[in-house]
Amino acid sequence: AFIAPMLLLDLVSVYAWVERRGRTSLAIRIAVIATRGVDEDKIPLTEGLFTFVALDEDHRPRPLPAK
Repeated sequence: AFIAPMLLLDLVSVYAWVERRGRTSLAIRIAVIATRGVDEDKIPLTEGLFTFVALDEDHRPRPLPAK
């Protein structure tokens, strides 16, 4: 869901960071921010938490490589 609409001439930035690292998965937070107008206001557009799971050849969860 969008928090605010994206407008024409918005400068849109996407930020992502690892929020949690498990044995077989990573949870990555992604935030989308618009910079808008002459005052360069920062407007949050949307945000989500995405979980990625490492799989082996048989499509079963496998341990992540060492950091």
